[in-house]
Amino acid sequence: MSANAKAMLRLSPLLVIYLALIVINPRSDFFGDEGGYVRHAINLTHGYYTPTTDIDLWWGPGYPIILAPFALLKIPWAIAKLLNAFFLFFAVYYFHQTLRLYTNSKYVLHLSYLFGLYLPFLRFISYLLTETFVAFLISALTYHFCKLSQSRTRGTRHEIVAGVCLGYLALTKVLFGYVIVTCLAVAGLVFVFLKRDYVLKKAIVVCCVAFAVCLPYLLYTYSLTSKVFYWGNSGGMQLYWMATPYSDELGDWQFIEQIRANPKLAENHLAFYEKVAKLPSIERDDAFRREAIHNIVTHPLKYFTNWLNNIGRLLFDYPYTYVDQRLRTYYYMIPNMFIVVLGILSIYPAWRRRKVTPKEILALLVFVIIATAGSSLVSAQARQFWVLTPIVDLFIITVLLNSVVVNVPSTELERVPQSRQPIELAARDAVGIPRQAR
Repeated sequence: MSANAKAMLRLSPLLVIYLALIVINPRSDFFGDEGGYVRHAINLTHGYYTPTTDIDLWWGPGYPIILAPFALLKIPWAIAKLLNAFFLFFAVYYFHQTLRLYTNSKYVLHLSYLFGLYLPFLRFISYLLTETFVAFLISALTYHFCKLSQSRTRGTRHEIVAGVCLGYLALTKVLFGYVIVTCLAVAGLVFVFLKRDYVLKKAIVVCCVAFAVCLPYLLYTYSLTSKVFYWGNSGGMQLYWMATPYSDELGDWQFIEQIRANPKLAENHLAFYEKVAKLPSIERDDAFRREAIHNIVTHPLKYFTNWLNNIGRLLFDYPYTYVDQRLRTYYYMIPNMFIVVLGILSIYPAWRRRKVTPKEILALLVFVIIATAGSSLVSAQARQFWVLTPIVDLFIITVLLNSVVVNVPSTELERVPQSRQPIELAARDAVGIPRQAR
């Protein structure tokens, strides 16, 4: 049996758990964004994504494309939900295989199980929502980019797969479209003006492939809106709530039902909502954005405090406006507390051993920082952070494990026998041993 097959077999109990969680939680009604994804999937079966008379680009097409075959064949949506079990299982499998690139630790399997039982993953596994699929895409992107960066050959297959995963990630969560362009700009500037690094070169290629994957959708949105690089019409409302100037509001998204039900929200926002509701969707998005920018310019300190609240929601699902304390907060707070604390504690050893910390992991960490920073600028929720944990967890584990197996005295780098070959090569590079002498 191959090593890959053995890894799948050892991880297979997780797949059983995921399938069981979906089966024991049957629901016929749609929750949150589920109805929107299903509606767009049905549209695709009729040959279009959004009606031209009432443009709806609230969500990217990535996930509706996955659901379209179920709509076309009229397969029950309860069956479609089973896909989440396989998406999450293969996310864990990719995570396990990525860890194996950097360590022979006997704890790799245990760490993979710990990753696979991360509570926020399990929360949305029985919903037709994008988060489980996004976690799979990020895990796959991480593995193929790391595999590509470790290879001194061209690695075209890994370039293409990593680029397709990144591009489809942007089609699923449109925020990542802006992340791709930002990463491409940062990597390009560093490569041209600071250091012509091999990993940076690979990152640029992957970003270019990803942008090529997104180009047909951007051409489609241009044909509908006459706007260049237009990803969707939900950003204006997200920014509007993030920029709320009212002292009792914390920058979190409020739905129209909540506005009408809460006298304070209705007093502050209902008149504006009713005014912009009469506009076409694209103009409505622009109106929300203009009002948000006005509020940011007029009340910059309030926007900053809303941003701090937003960081709390991203990491710990707290705080929310006019919402009583809930036990659900612990669902995110307890596991994320360990991730945040260990992530902070990993910074110093990663910096001290920066010459032996794999550059591709640092590049992926920059990707996480850019994505998290982008999410923090508009009204965000915890699920926009935890989909990035495959990369964050990889960084923490490799740094802490290598801190144990790699000793770094003040004058030289010394490798102990347990370390993996990538760490050995990096250590020898750091002390200047020629490759011919190896």
